[in-house]
Amino acid sequence: MAGATVTVEGILTQDSRAKGGFGGFYLQQADHQTDGNPATSEALFIYTDREIADVGMRCLLYTSPSPRD
Repeated sequence: MAGATVTVEGILTQDSRAKGGFGGFYLQQADHQTDGNPATSEALFIYTDREIADVGMRCLLYTSPSPRD
């Protein structure tokens, strides 16, 4: 998937873009969308320094990042 553009939907659970943060934000699947498998992740970290709209935690976001290894 490296270099491809994908669109993901998730609930904003942590915004770590502020100074001293991780340089991105976490998105998590809604509970009704999970696969119930404890060996798989229901969240991902989007590394970016770009601004996003002023949204609060638990807001549903759509983004189209370019995956990298």
